[in-house]
Amino acid sequence: MIIRFRGASHGVVTYLRDGKKSGRYYSRDELDQRVQLCGNLTELDTVLNSFDRECKTQKYFHISLSFKEKNISEEVLKNIDVEFRKFIFSSCVEGEFYYFSEIHFPKIQSLIDMQGKNFKRYPHIHVVIPEYNLYTGKRDNPLGLVDKRERYINAFQEYINEKYELESPKDNQRTIKTGREEVIARYEIKPDMTNKEIKQTIFSIIQNNPQISSVTELAQVIKGFGTVTVRDSKSFGQPYINLKIVGKDKGINLKDPGFSQSLFRKPHRER
Repeated sequence: MIIRFRGASHGVVTYLRDGKKSGRYYSRDELDQRVQLCGNLTELDTVLNSFDRECKTQKYFHISLSFKEKNISEEVLKNIDVEFRKFIFSSCVEGEFYYFSEIHFPKIQSLIDMQGKNFKRYPHIHVVIPEYNLYTGKRDNPLGLVDKRERYINAFQEYINEKYELESPKDNQRTIKTGREEVIARYEIKPDMTNKEIKQTIFSIIQNNPQISSVTELAQVIKGFGTVTVRDSKSFGQPYINLKIVGKDKGINLKDPGFSQSLFRKPHRER
């Protein structure tokens, strides 16, 4: 099992319900058998619509727990979800934050990416946690800073893998693909996308490829999207990437906290 975090401001309810995204044309019902674990999409949508309706900032965490075991049982996944919920809210009051989760068992076991290559699909759990305190009625972050919580998430991940005898990413390191290979095939960046949408796509690449461990490695991975320059500004204090998309007038500086060197996942053996 591997746990991946990402954050966004909108779109998760539609994605979970309908399943469609750029470059993929199957509906959710065609793709997966959904098993509801905690909460429901109607309640989740209500909570997300109760604050920051203009979606100017990140509104929720979208967490995936992915498994390489094709025949993992529903009971085991339910137990893991219960343990994850208790772990993630260990410092919170019961019911302080909304928690949504559901299992996706693939009906379609493999898909063709935008480069015509086949990739396999495995069972996974989706978790969504709005950044909203149900007790105070105010925005709140139940998880704290990414760099502070990462080592605890990794420890929990390996605890679950050992307890349930699951394959661990430390035993299944994938080779990082660069240029217009695997990443370019799985993700799409177009000139008409906003800077925010482009950054969200690149952040998803980081979250879904935990073997990327530096700004330099990220630059190699995304260079197929355009002209990539790694800048080391003394005023900024650390290296950052400038990405110039073909068809866009200006480059995009990836200076946000989600792209900083300290937040990249390191190889498990070095943790």
